[in-house]
Amino acid sequence: RLGKLGYGLSVLSMPLVFSMVCWVLGSHAIPALFTFLVGEDKEYVVDLEKTKKIGRSVCAYPVGGEFLVLAFPNYICVNKSEYFLVGDNVPMKLTGKESFLGFYVSNYQLITKD
Repeated sequence: RLGKLGYGLSVLSMPLVFSMVCWVLGSHAIPALFTFLVGEDKEYVVDLEKTKKIGRSVCAYPVGGEFLVLAFPNYICVNKSEYFLVGDNVPMKLTGKESFLGFYVSNYQLITKD
């Protein structure tokens, strides 16, 4: 049982939790869904950098860069072989859809020098 104090704190924290959920939906999920549904097909070749894993992240081998700075999350997870195949700069072809709300990455391809 929570008790009176725990129950009161949980009730008082509900508006904060609700506003955080609304912010995530409004700033990331809804624009991503809109871009996915009505965006134009686009393809970009960008240089991304290996980024350091911070804490207990879901992604073991992240790459990010200027192109993804406003994205959520602001990195792309690659597999171990791709991560160690290249140097610090990772040239990638990003394929997806673009609208005035942003770019939705649906696929990536590592560009290697053969």
